[in-house]
Amino acid sequence: MIYGWWIVIAILINISLLGPAAVALANIFQTSVAIELAINNSALAINNVIVLGIGIFVLTIVSKNL
Repeated sequence: MIYGWWIVIAILINISLLGPAAVALANIFQTSVAIELAINNSALAINNVIVLGIGIFVLTIVSKNL
């Protein structure tokens, strides 16, 4: 396996482990972040759902293979 793919795998594991916690904390500041970035709250919420979904999906694969 090429060395670069190990970095990609490590980043995916890191995001899957820390993503849900970051999303949970991000909801506290969701309104102010949405105003600052000039996006809707719904767009930010959809992004959070996608991150949580990927985190749950990757964590099940990782935990199954450990």
